[in-house]
Amino acid sequence: MTSRSVAPRGAVLALDPREIALQLVQDLLIKKVYHSKPEKNADASDLSRLPAWLQHFDWDRSLSISLDEFAVGMHKLGHEGDPDELFRCIDTDGSGEIELEEIHPEGAAVWRSFQAWCAQTFKDEEDAIKQLSQGNGEGSPVSNESFAENCRRLGWRGRQEKQLFNSLNGGHAVSVKHLVWLGIAKRVHTKHHNATKLGTKTYATKLRDRRQSALQALHFKSFLKKRFSTGIRVWLHAIDFKGAMKIRKNEFLKATRHVGFRGDLQLVWKGLDRNCRDILSIEEFDLKAAQLLARFKSWSSETFGSIAQALEAFDLAKVGRINESNFLKACSRHGYQASKELFMNLDWKDSGYLIQQDMTFVDSWNAPSYLTAESNPTAASEFKKCLQRAGGTYLRAWRLHFDFRGRNRISWDDFKIGANRVRFKGDLAGAWNALADGGAFLTLDHIDWESTTFVQQFKKWTDKEFGGVQAAFHFFDADYNGGLTFGEFRQALMHHGYDGPKMKTLFDALDLQGDGVISWREIAFMEDWETDVDRAIEANPMVPLPAELQLLAEPEKESKSVELECPPRINELAQPKAHSLLSPRLSSEGAETLRSLRLRELKDEILLRPAPDEEELDELSEAREGGPLDFEMLKKKTAALQQRTISLLEKDKGVKLKQTTSALPGVNLQGTRHNPVWLTNLGNRPKRSPYDKLF
Repeated sequence: MTSRSVAPRGAVLALDPREIALQLVQDLLIKKVYHSKPEKNADASDLSRLPAWLQHFDWDRSLSISLDEFAVGMHKLGHEGDPDELFRCIDTDGSGEIELEEIHPEGAAVWRSFQAWCAQTFKDEEDAIKQLSQGNGEGSPVSNESFAENCRRLGWRGRQEKQLFNSLNGGHAVSVKHLVWLGIAKRVHTKHHNATKLGTKTYATKLRDRRQSALQALHFKSFLKKRFSTGIRVWLHAIDFKGAMKIRKNEFLKATRHVGFRGDLQLVWKGLDRNCRDILSIEEFDLKAAQLLARFKSWSSETFGSIAQALEAFDLAKVGRINESNFLKACSRHGYQASKELFMNLDWKDSGYLIQQDMTFVDSWNAPSYLTAESNPTAASEFKKCLQRAGGTYLRAWRLHFDFRGRNRISWDDFKIGANRVRFKGDLAGAWNALADGGAFLTLDHIDWESTTFVQQFKKWTDKEFGGVQAAFHFFDADYNGGLTFGEFRQALMHHGYDGPKMKTLFDALDLQGDGVISWREIAFMEDWETDVDRAIEANPMVPLPAELQLLAEPEKESKSVELECPPRINELAQPKAHSLLSPRLSSEGAETLRSLRLRELKDEILLRPAPDEEELDELSEAREGGPLDFEMLKKKTAALQQRTISLLEKDKGVKLKQTTSALPGVNLQGTRHNPVWLTNLGNRPKRSPYDKLF
């Protein structure tokens, strides 16, 4: 093969044109490094191609190049053929870009690791040059020897220092202008670090909440089983009083409020309603008990017409009831192998016998057909074919026609609706049992494990790195246009270290509309998608979370308030003011004078008011309804009011009152709460109160 053409025309190119084009580019890079033909022992992991790639193709060190950059680079490498044809052969996914991982995956891994280390170690370009040039003199460029020595001193463990130095400036001294990529790398690293920190905490909180709900549901079932012993007794006595065999959330919370369970009923419902339908059925609550009832109901209906008629036939003594021993013998006599557990579930009142009136809830129950059907692998295969014809892929058909809530878990009712939409006309119940292994739920794992693996690995990675798919999508959508092309999707995953399955396969699985762009609505289903980690927690919620996740999932304690030092004027304004009419608003001399005048006027009005004469008192006594006026009580109340007024005036700092003892008949004012006094001196001018005439 020469450098003038892509590859010889014919069968060789038809076999794998992409591999031929990649080999041509790699040979040109190695030839540029060794200035000769590629050596025969040149290893594919040789990092000597990394500097050539960065120097001739990727000038901005983004590790991805467009068609124009590829054409310029191929011209520098001496290629005289058509670069457009080469680019199309390599860019098989049609993203319009070629990543270094496609040409040299080992070199791409080393360079990304070096970028992340630089972003974590240095503040900026100047700081990087200062630390990497130690030993050469302050402000001098970085040489090859100082670069290798200082990288090891600062903690770089990736080795390959020579190839990294050559990648910065082609083997020449490195200055600030050669590290322009560091600012972008540092911003990306900081943003990713913050997102990872928050994402890990969010992920731990989700796992804690799921474990708590599963644990509460387990404790709830155990509590009721100890009290009622069987699943049907629990269901009819504590949950479904009407015997409808299905119950909604509000009915469940209302019914279980008085059963004596001390846990959180909201968490109990969340743990029981695992597919978020807001409806709980008996088969979802206790599958084994539901299967016992459904099979006996099916046999009784075929043999006798109903369970009530079967009990009537069993009652040979015609006493209207049948005990456990006679029930088991009668079933065996008619060819049905009943068990003690079946009798206990039918005897939901725990009376020790069965009567026809108590079997109404079973006869009226529309039991799902899969509870009595046999597994049918052939029907399951036909169902899968219908699924592929309807959606192209299992994942797309699953999302479009079955999993409307995006939980990766559907019930029997959802399965019937989806099967009708994909036009499956076979044995539906047999297909369900063959796919779900006789369980009460069906997941995509039972249909296509490969598609589930793609989704689960991507979801678990986004949960740990960003806290969820939604946060990851907004982080990847750098241009905020609400969509991700394959190029943006691949570049974002590479920059953040995603090492899951093939990205093109994952992108096609997530592209529900098939238009080459992933929108938020197309991947929103993964936000609540059930993974194997969630199922492990539900299967055994008693197992605690790892210590590091438990620590992250704990709620943050409220931080104590910190007292800040404020200027004196701020502290003075912050103090609450006394709501008193006698207190001045300002401490100026004019305000104090005005306040003194108001105090004097108020005291004169209260204490110097003329006392009523005897004629007025007689008129008051005659006008009062209910008898004559009690003058002794009036004196006591007047004295108490006077002392209260004086005590309030005494509190003011501008008035000094002399303490005296009043000689009221029958009133002892010594040692009272307000320390009563008589006003005898006000403003150096003795005055006597006219109220003394009353006493």
